[in-house]
Amino acid sequence: MEGEFIVRFREYRMAAEHRAALEAGLGAGGPPGALRWQWVERHNSAAAHPTDFGLLRVDLADAQALKVRPP
Repeated sequence: MEGEFIVRFREYRMAAEHRAALEAGLGAGGPPGALRWQWVERHNSAAAHPTDFGLLRVDLADAQALKVRPP
C-alpha cells in the first residue's frame, strides 16, 4: 500500500535539484530492504518555477523510516 507525503525544503530550487538531493540522501531504487519511494512529477505551469516542496509516493511499510531520518 502506498501513501503520498509532502516534503518541505528550506530553499526554493527547481524540482529536479530537490529530487537529486533526496536521491543522494535516501537512495534511488536501491537494494532489497532499501526505502521504496518515488518522486511525483508535477504537470502544471508552476512546475517551470522554483519550489520549496515536493510530493513523494512511499510504500507505507517504509513510511516510519522517513520520520526518523535527521533533517
